[in-house]
Amino acid sequence: MSTLEDRVRDAYSMADGWGPAAPPPLRRRSARRNRLRFAAPLAAAAGMTAVVFLAVGLPHRVPDETGPRGTGPLTAPRPSGEAQVAIYLCSKISANPSCHRQEATREQQDAIDAALKKIPQVRRIEYITSAEAYAEAKKQFAGTKIGDTIRPGDIPTSFRVTLRRPADVRAVLEALSGRPGLDQIVTGSR
Repeated sequence: MSTLEDRVRDAYSMADGWGPAAPPPLRRRSARRNRLRFAAPLAAAAGMTAVVFLAVGLPHRVPDETGPRGTGPLTAPRPSGEAQVAIYLCSKISANPSCHRQEATREQQDAIDAALKKIPQVRRIEYITSAEAYAEAKKQFAGTKIGDTIRPGDIPTSFRVTLRRPADVRAVLEALSGRPGLDQIVTGSR
């Protein structure tokens, strides 16, 4: 049986002078190129993991309920037993196919906010813009590799919802599941 090079040479000769007289030698794919083929998906996965880590693990401003708006500490102490839920809205970088790589509209945001206000188990609702989350991340991770790689828009707009009890998470999931403009709901108490 002839080698691949012989078969390519025969194919060129049968093409009535079409193509070069001698085909170029076949090149093997380099080991470096094979490594690069896997680097892009790994880098994308690492980036998304970092974004989720940053978005979930960041302390956000909680308004001081006794003073004027905006003067509260970064994190307010919560009574024991409370749970917090992060509700991320659709953005251009959302992996959720129902987001269609578009930002959540103002109407969708308002509908999610109204649905949250109707849930009796909700203690407090915070609206955190993408710019606020970015500023907090830059401040928290200043001087680190993560802080140098974060860009505006990497962390989506979200609602931080404080519930009265951890068991109340089910009520939020039932009220918001499948709503347009909703990317994901991350549950857990801090």
